[in-house]
Amino acid sequence: MIRKFGCLIIICVAALAADVQGQLIISVDSSGGLSAQTGSPGPNKTIDLFLSQRAGSSDLFAGNTGDFDFAAGTVTGVTIGSEDNSVNNGFLGEGNLGTSTTEITGGGTSFNFNQFYTDLSQSIAVEPSRALWMTIEIDTTGLADGTYAIDLRPDASGNFLDQVGNVVGSNSSLFFVVESCMLGDINLDGVVNFLDISPFIGLLTSNSWQCEADINEDGVVSFLDISPFIGLLSGG
Repeated sequence: MIRKFGCLIIICVAALAADVQGQLIISVDSSGGLSAQTGSPGPNKTIDLFLSQRAGSSDLFAGNTGDFDFAAGTVTGVTIGSEDNSVNNGFLGEGNLGTSTTEITGGGTSFNFNQFYTDLSQSIAVEPSRALWMTIEIDTTGLADGTYAIDLRPDASGNFLDQVGNVVGSNSSLFFVVESCMLGDINLDGVVNFLDISPFIGLLTSNSWQCEADINEDGVVSFLDISPFIGLLSGG
């Protein structure tokens, strides 16, 4: 059942293998976070999924198949980073990707994925050297502020498979956060002016996130927000 979650909760861990702690780690950013910030409600929001293997694990990776269910919003696009064999990303099937498909299902409430490799010994990054797996585009128009679950649901054929066909465990506790705000009003005084510059710089240097500072609404506060922030300050 599709559900809305108003606060951060832990959803069930997929029981995919004897190792219930999970050996493959899915995150929404390269630092291992589980909660993606999508900013104010609207179309064309993106959520990046990163994949890595728990330190100390030694499974070689043969493929993966499964479904992601979204508690709210509408999935409008999915791009798998390893679909282009000519891209030298050193990860997830570079040069040996035999199958790679995605399909948006349930009117945008979920999507499924299917990837297998011609070389059944594909290694994956070990945390914390996480690598981009796929990018999801989602429309959050009309959603109330809150935290919404993304639930990895294994399909009948398993999920992540090692080179001899054994199912490899993974985590499934992912979320995205919708937070309405006045872009550029970093000091939260109700206006966008030069008093917002100092707190904006503070967020940039501390690698922190605040909805008001994510001017380009890409889920992170970075140097890419500087130009649109200057535009807001100048009234552009």
